[in-house]
Amino acid sequence: MAERKERRTASRVTLSGTYIVWTHEGVEAHLLDLSLHGARVEHFGILRPGSLCFLQLPANLATLLLPVQVLWCTILGAEWRSDGERHLRSHSGLWFTKMTEPQRTVLAGILQQLTPETIPALTTVRVQHNPPSTIPA
Repeated sequence: MAERKERRTASRVTLSGTYIVWTHEGVEAHLLDLSLHGARVEHFGILRPGSLCFLQLPANLATLLLPVQVLWCTILGAEWRSDGERHLRSHSGLWFTKMTEPQRTVLAGILQQLTPETIPALTTVRVQHNPPSTIPA
């Protein structure tokens, strides 16, 4: 069997859903992996490819709000939720856009520190469409 060639140009940290992400519509998602170029999240519902939003990392990692674009969204299946409704379960790829050099430096530091042994317990990460009035570096 042929091995699958990795298309990514930057190494990534696999987080196994350790971080909780909130989308612009309040949809809960889990941050699956993170790199200098973007992130992959698992969530219910659909994030529209091409839409621009912001990823806010949790304070225990760094106060960092990064602009992202949804590159792709793949529906994995459907599940019944506690609200009694059936929801689509999806994975989406987010690409960091217009990152400043200070933001890139902080993110690189975070990636160097994150290993399976150092990944903290569940923390909140936000993905939102409208940036707050002040955007941290």
